[in-house]
Amino acid sequence: MAQHDFVINNQGFPAFRADLNDFLSAVKTTHSGSSLPSGAAAGTIWLDTSSATVPLLKYYDGADNILLATINHTTNSVTFSGVATDLVNDLTPQLGGNLDTNTHSIVTTSNANVKLYPNGSGVVEIGGGTNSGRIQLNCENNSHGIKLASPPHSAAQSYTLTFPSTAPSAGKVLQTDGSGNLSFATVGGTLTYSSGTDTGDGSDTTFTISSGRSVDDILVFVNGFQLTPTTDYTISGTTLTFTTAPANNAEIAFRYLPLSGTYTSDNFTGNGAATTITIDAGRAVNDVLVVVNGLTLVPTTDYTIAGTTLTFATAPANGAEITVRYLRLT
Repeated sequence: MAQHDFVINNQGFPAFRADLNDFLSAVKTTHSGSSLPSGAAAGTIWLDTSSATVPLLKYYDGADNILLATINHTTNSVTFSGVATDLVNDLTPQLGGNLDTNTHSIVTTSNANVKLYPNGSGVVEIGGGTNSGRIQLNCENNSHGIKLASPPHSAAQSYTLTFPSTAPSAGKVLQTDGSGNLSFATVGGTLTYSSGTDTGDGSDTTFTISSGRSVDDILVFVNGFQLTPTTDYTISGTTLTFTTAPANNAEIAFRYLPLSGTYTSDNFTGNGAATTITIDAGRAVNDVLVVVNGLTLVPTTDYTIAGTTLTFATAPANGAEITVRYLRLT
C-alpha cells in the first residue's frame, strides 16, 4: 500500500526509476493511505486505510471526499454507499416532494399524492428482512398505525387477494370465494339445523350419525334426558358410541347444531352447596345450555350469568353431573 504526489521530477535514472516505481505502487494499491493523497485532483479515487480491516473507497471531487463503498476484510463483503438514498433521490422529483437527509424519506411540501406506476404487469414490492414485508398506515401525526404484513417465510405461501369492484353497504363483511376473489356479504347467513332418531335394543352401543360431526356439535337425548359429551358418548367419523347401551326401546334423538361455528362444552360436579361455577368469558344467559343430571335448565329462571360466573337458583345436588354447552358461534 502506498501513495504518491503524482509528480515525477527531472532527475537521474536511479532516482527516476525509484520515483516511477513508487507511483506505480500507488496506482496498484489504489492510492492507499490514511488521508487523501497530497497530489490528488478532482476525480481521484483512493482507498482510505485508517481502518486496516474495514478500508473505505472514496472519490475526491476537488473539495470533499465522497464515500463510494465500505470494504469488510473480515466478512469479505462490500457495502455500496448511497444506493437507497440515490433511489429515493431519483424518485423524489417524480413524487412532488423533497428528501429528508436524516431518514432518507420523501417529505412532501404540499398536498401532492405519492404515486408509483409499475410498467405493464409489474408490481410494487415491499421486501422483508428480519420480519416479513409490511406496509404501515399511520395516523395523522404518525404516532401509531396499522400494519399489513405478508405471511412469514416459514408459511411458504403466496397468493393474490382481489378486492370487490363496488363499495359495500352497511353491515357487510368481506368474504373470499377460495380463489382470492373478495366480495361483500351479509353477516351470519342462514343456519341449517337437522336431527335424527334411533331406538335402543339394550345391547348396541354404536349408532350411525351424520358425517363431519364432533362430540360438541351434536345434542344427544335418550328418553328425553340430554347426555353429557365425552362422558356418556364419543364420536369417531360417522359412529357415535355410548358409554352404556341405551335400554331396549329407548328413544334416541340426535340434534345437529349448524356446522358454521365452533362449539365447546364444560363438565362440572355438584356438591350440594355451591351455587356458582366458572364458565367461558363473553357468554350471555341464552348463549349456553345448562344440563344437570340430564335435565335442561331454564335460562334466567334456573340460572343467571355475570361475566365468567354462572349462578344456579338452587345448588345442584351432591354428585350431580353438570354440563355447560356453549352455543354461540365463534
